Amino acid sequence: VRDTNAQHRNIYARKITTAGASFTRQITQDGRSQSPAIVVDRQTGSVYVVFQKATEYTNLLMWHVYFAKLDNNLNIVIPPTLIDAYVPRGESSDIAIGPDGTLHVVRESGLGYYLRLNSNGQRIGNEVLFGGPGATLQEYSVIRPKIAVDPQNNVHIIFTTPLHYPTYSGIG
Repeated sequence: VRDTNAQHRNIYARKITTAGASFTRQITQDGRSQSPAIVVDRQTGSVYVVFQKATEYTNLLMWHVYFAKLDNNLNIVIPPTLIDAYVPRGESSDIAIGPDGTLHVVRESGLGYYLRLNSNGQRIGNEVLFGGPGATLQEYSVIRPKIAVDPQNNVHIIFTTPLHYPTYSGIG
């Protein structure tokens, strides 16, 4: 099944100054990008963006997580770069920055995934899988994770889990 709603979507960044001036910069032009998240480094003014981009495989859409870095005037410093491949569901991602400048990214794909990046979008360490407190796969699922980093560089992730999954006759 082809998700036609995933087509013709691009990512834009908009800056609104304290004086009320604003401007917009287009980050993607592929028409298959969605679910952006943004964070600004308060020390450097750099703007970091993560989003998901669809790629079609055998008439199905698979989602990949991309990273981009912009300067404080929204000029692209690092163009969209793949950081996490083969996400079966294009749901949501979020990004936060720690006091040491490390970027922290979460995404959902049934379960939750957490990874760290340096300021150039390169991975630090391995991706970490996380989930809800339940005993079954359904109870362990993660929906719309959000992330924050405290002044001591501790990571805090919040998410929801489904109350139940529908059951289908003859499946599983």
